[in-house]
Amino acid sequence: MPESTNDHSIHPKLSLCDGCLARLSGVIKSVPGQKCFICHGMMNTIKEMSDIIIRRTELYEFETFTIGATLKPSILDRDDYIRSKLRARGTSSIKTALTGQLIDIISKRTKKRLDRTNPDITVLMDTRFGSCEIRSRQMLVQAQYTKRCRTIPQRDVLCVQCNGQGCADCNFTKYKTESIQGIFQKHLYDITGGTNFCFVWCGGEDITSRVLGDGRRFYVRIKNPKRRQIPDRLDVGQLQFHSIQTIPSMPARMPTMRSQIRMIISFQNNMPDNLKPLHHMDRTVRVSDQAGKVSIKKIHAIHYKRLSDTSLQVIIDVEGGLSVKRFVSGDDVHPSISSTLQTECECRWFDFMNITH
Repeated sequence: MPESTNDHSIHPKLSLCDGCLARLSGVIKSVPGQKCFICHGMMNTIKEMSDIIIRRTELYEFETFTIGATLKPSILDRDDYIRSKLRARGTSSIKTALTGQLIDIISKRTKKRLDRTNPDITVLMDTRFGSCEIRSRQMLVQAQYTKRCRTIPQRDVLCVQCNGQGCADCNFTKYKTESIQGIFQKHLYDITGGTNFCFVWCGGEDITSRVLGDGRRFYVRIKNPKRRQIPDRLDVGQLQFHSIQTIPSMPARMPTMRSQIRMIISFQNNMPDNLKPLHHMDRTVRVSDQAGKVSIKKIHAIHYKRLSDTSLQVIIDVEGGLSVKRFVSGDDVHPSISSTLQTECECRWFDFMNITH
């Protein structure tokens, strides 16, 4: 520090505002009618900046926040120059001083607390243009759904007429038909105001399959949510979403599942008179995917009931992830219902009676 720091300027030709002078020398002495050499008056607009931030944050639900700022490079350069001249390496930079004052004001006015590590919202003040951007921490939602109808697919299916561009055929929704994903996403949008939704499913089912019992679990990442409080249940016709809750992070591994599945099987010809081989079939099922990768699924129990000469009901208790229709037909699945009974058959429809996660 120079010996004389109580003068109103560091150099006869350099004038500093109260804020910059106090930060650099510890002395507050105004310089009326002269523009600050470092900030060119920016530090005198902190109240206006805080008003802009308050207006923007009113759109968001939050308990914690932090603030960052973008300054003109010329301001930063002049600040570095003066701090170097003063050898004031231990003093705060103008950027740190600005954000610190903004944080104090916003905290007092909103009664919210600072969190630099994992805040609900991050405020980015661009002093070059007087603009403010809010970045909201993503939300992670866990939920389960049950489906009691046979007409709703799990995931969005793009409209084949416009290939997802939007047209009169799909009522400009971009999608062929309403889906579980689309219904829940609209609900989340209305509740949270998020800008993007990423679904992670714990398995899936056919469009004609019902999902009963406790339902199927899934997760959703919500980008830039404005509101963070969500109800724990939603009923839409024959769809029920329940156990809806926010979670701090995605699980490291998807939960293992065990499914009780009821399937109705039809035969091209009359089914065999002897169905006992189903009781004695190998309960370790090998499933091959299109890339040739083999996975093993364990069948814990199997029960059957003859419905007619060409129709059979089979209920299995199996590890999650078994391709049900392929398990019946024998398409890259061994053993299968077809191979066990030594006759061709197919699954007309199947239901998940219960899924244990």
